[in-house]
Amino acid sequence: MASTRVPTAAATAFATAIAHPSLVRGIASVVGFVPTDCAASEVSMLRGLPVFMAAGTRDELIPLARSRVCAETLRVAGADLTYREYDVGHKLSSQASRDLKGWWAARP
Repeated sequence: MASTRVPTAAATAFATAIAHPSLVRGIASVVGFVPTDCAASEVSMLRGLPVFMAAGTRDELIPLARSRVCAETLRVAGADLTYREYDVGHKLSSQASRDLKGWWAARP
């Protein structure tokens, strides 16, 4: 049986924002990632987009190094990035949940 790679909800949200920027007002990327096959010109579509990115320092599915590269990609693209690391695996910690709630509350 062939292996199927399923994108995370965050990767799908980033791909949607790149392809249809008018449909997305912000992205909450919780232990997710930016698709690696996006060209720099595509990622630039994220300029100014509010993004909350939560990364687990012990994430066994999305290594911290990849999360950090994704965060840097978003910074270079000009996204309005809030990046946080939490001492958890591939899950949302209670602190991350509080931080995300505050981030959403600050959105107009």
